[in-house]
Order: sequence, then C-alpha cells, then structure tokens
Amino acid sequence: MSLRVFTPAKINWMLSIRGKREDGFHDIDTIYQTLDWGDELIIRKIPDHKCLISCNFPGIPLNSENLIHRAWDLFRRDFGRLVGGVEIELKKSIPPGAGLGGGSSNAVGTMFALKHLFDLKIGPGKLEEVAQELGSDCCFFLFGGTAIGSGRGGELRELKNRLPETWIIIVWAGFSSSTTEAYRRLTASDYQPKGRVDRMAWAIESGDLKFVQKMASNAFYRVVSAGENRYDEIITRMKSVKLGGVCLTGSGSAVFGIATNKQHAADCVRCLESSYPVVVAVRLRHSGPMVSPL
Repeated sequence: MSLRVFTPAKINWMLSIRGKREDGFHDIDTIYQTLDWGDELIIRKIPDHKCLISCNFPGIPLNSENLIHRAWDLFRRDFGRLVGGVEIELKKSIPPGAGLGGGSSNAVGTMFALKHLFDLKIGPGKLEEVAQELGSDCCFFLFGGTAIGSGRGGELRELKNRLPETWIIIVWAGFSSSTTEAYRRLTASDYQPKGRVDRMAWAIESGDLKFVQKMASNAFYRVVSAGENRYDEIITRMKSVKLGGVCLTGSGSAVFGIATNKQHAADCVRCLESSYPVVVAVRLRHSGPMVSPL
C-alpha cells in the first residue's frame, strides 16, 4: 500500500514576542496561515522495521534529525509493532530554514499517513500530544487554515478567514535562518504587548485585506537583519513591484508580499524570478496536509 501526502507551507501574517518564560522559551503571539503550495511525500510500507527517507533537495538530513523520522519514532514508541517499516520519498518545494514550516508540515503529514497506512485508532487528542512533542507549530498543521498561535506557538485559536481571494508572493533568496539563533539574539526591546494580534485577527475575520497589509509585521526582522543588508534588498525589490504587506515569515529567511490580483501576482513573479532561487505566487489554503491513495 502506498500513499501520497501534500504538506503545505505556511506564513505568519504577524509575529510578536511577548517575553521570555521561566522555562527558557518565549511567549509569542502569531497568526499562522497555510498556503496552497508545499511538499509531497510518497509513503510505502516495507518489510524491515525501519524508516528510510530519500529527498530531491541536497543537504536535508535523512536520519532521526529529520522530523519525518522523528514522527515515525514517536509512533513506534507509542504504538509498538502496530507501526511497521516505511519508505518515504520527500519531494521538496519548500526550502529548509526559510520560516515556511516545511519540516513541521512534513512531520504532521507523516503522522496522518502512518495513521491511515497502519489503520491506527488515534483520536485528535493523541495526535495533538505527539505534534506538541515534535514542535510548537506542528499542532497548527494538524488543522491548517488560519489560526492565532500563543504561548510557545502551540496554543491555538481558529480564525474565520473572510479575506477576498488573496495572492501571496513568496521570495526565498537561497540562504537559511536559524530559529535558535534568532531567539538567542532577542532583547527586551523586541518584546511587544498582546494588542497587535487582536487587531490583525479582527482584520482577517472582517475581510479587510488593506488593514492586514498595514499590520503585517515580524519581531524577528530586527535580529535576523542586523549587520547585513540582504533582507533590506529583498524587501526593497518586492516593494518596487508594488507588493503590499511585505514581511518576514517565521524567523526567516523567506519574505512574503501580497499582490493586488492574479495578474499582478504573475507579473511580480516574472520580474523577480531571475534574481532569486524561489519565487512563487500562491493562494491561501484553508486546511492542513492531505493524504490520498497513490
């Protein structure tokens, strides 16, 4: 039996850091949004009790450092020999280290596939428990769509997205950003009060795209762009083609902007694609990973 899994990318409409927690992590306020663009997994059962991963993108770890393998490890821990060996072919479109959630989405897609492949009787609560172990934004990918994330990012509240048809341009300039390093470089001056996330949530649920563009912001921008001008150059280029709400996603390194319509999105891609390794025009998605028979 083989399955195909689509695992979507995400952006953060906004991201604020509220402060450092007693456990050493940070409290954040963010709004996640899945996109109709992402990676593909092909998953097959194999006789050996192993998780064998292959990938078309160089440099991706294929061992237990990969969240796909970690998801399989956790299912093996919790369900024993009910979970057998798998061979997973990862076809990546989402660049790693870009703040687009590719690894987390891959992991959750793997969880869904294992559930179907081995006919596991798992409720939503157990899936959330495993997702939380995998990473703070993995819980979001269980559902996808649009949601506020608070605490470490895994405390979620679904939003009713009433925005009109929205085209997002994603630009990745070919370098990665370390989330761990970005958090390490935060200072108290980067902390922000809760109000911003509430105003952005109101705009999304009201369908006010202009206000969304105005409010788009990311507290990590200062720390990842300090001492270099790569991000400023990308943002200047994106604004020069009249993209709105141009903003970092996650802790970088990808940047997104909002096009006025489908034709404008296509024009922006044509203007930018010769300068950067990844430039795509994508629409919003209202769900998470999707599993289908191969």
